[in-house]
Amino acid sequence: MLKQHVPREGGGLHQQESSKFPTSPSARLNFRIKIGIFSDLVNQIQKYLWQEKDYKELLKRLPRGSPTGNISTKLQQVQKVVKEELGSEIRCFKKWEDRNRSIPPDFQPKEKLCLASKNIKPLRPANKLSERWLEPFEAVKEIGSYAYHVTFPQKWMLVHPVCHVSLLEQVKQSTIPKKAQLQPPTVMVEGKDEWEVVNF
Repeated sequence: MLKQHVPREGGGLHQQESSKFPTSPSARLNFRIKIGIFSDLVNQIQKYLWQEKDYKELLKRLPRGSPTGNISTKLQQVQKVVKEELGSEIRCFKKWEDRNRSIPPDFQPKEKLCLASKNIKPLRPANKLSERWLEPFEAVKEIGSYAYHVTFPQKWMLVHPVCHVSLLEQVKQSTIPKKAQLQPPTVMVEGKDEWEVVNF
């Protein structure tokens, strides 16, 4: 341990030099060389921790005179400990972050979903006149726990098809009778469509 943090009055911290720190110039130089070698080794470990490779390449990059006995086993132990610590930290963060979050909805494939229009640029001049939820789309599959792949029409080819669950809503059928107004049938006059013009 090179430096230790000592609390002071007022809640701050100041650094106090440890008695183990080398004092002579030559000792300081050797100490810095060792720190550089150790830092390079740590960087190599971090690089290879996330790759499925053996440690032969890492052994070749070690400086001459470094202890290489049983280094592969030590690196595997370090990798195991780092993964366990990262998993523990992620679970801790998730526990406290999910306190005020609701459970994401579970949509099924081929289910009809409506998309929120707040991120879609409307064609109308005023956004307040646009619809809040756009036409129903079909869900293809779940991406992770908080996103879904949605099928968009060809005219929406520039819109990314993966949407967060907060932007999707299940299509709900109205339970109020005769609420949905059906389009009247087309009036045919002598085999042709007829429209009636109303003057106001």
